[in-house]
Amino acid sequence: MVSSLSLLAVPAWGLAIVAMLAVLAAVFGLGAWTMRGEGIRYHTYFDESVQGLEIGSPVKYRGVLIGSVDEIEVAPDRRHVDVTLALDMRSARRLGLAEVSPDVRTQLGTQGITGVKFVNIDFFDSKTTPPPPLGFAPAERYIPAAPSLMKGLEDNLSVLLAHLPALVDTTVT
Repeated sequence: MVSSLSLLAVPAWGLAIVAMLAVLAAVFGLGAWTMRGEGIRYHTYFDESVQGLEIGSPVKYRGVLIGSVDEIEVAPDRRHVDVTLALDMRSARRLGLAEVSPDVRTQLGTQGITGVKFVNIDFFDSKTTPPPPLGFAPAERYIPAAPSLMKGLEDNLSVLLAHLPALVDTTVT
């Protein structure tokens, strides 16, 4: 006669094995998805806070995902932040990033209203957005950075606030 206890133990044991196999399949599946191809590393140097940017944050080319943030360090001048981008090799070759165009820039972007940041690679007019001066030699694979939209707004607001007393005096008199 088979006890009811042994019948309950076998399905629980089998369920544990199935759950373990499912976890292993998910881990290997995600690993294969994140390692789609070879990667190539580029450096960019931001002259602003990168608060909200994390290792693993997306790197996009005109909004299309092509890699992720690999490292975030303070640059040798202690002013800039050195962000290492791990780009998919096939995407980098297809987009011609082996020889970075003088109009290509990185820029911090914000996803939604959460403050979570990503790096966007796009084209900028090199006359109005020249490569920023660096007090050190950049890495071999280097993409210049452009100020983020928020940084631009902060700078413009600072200039406006500096001129506010003169504007008030002119308006009052």
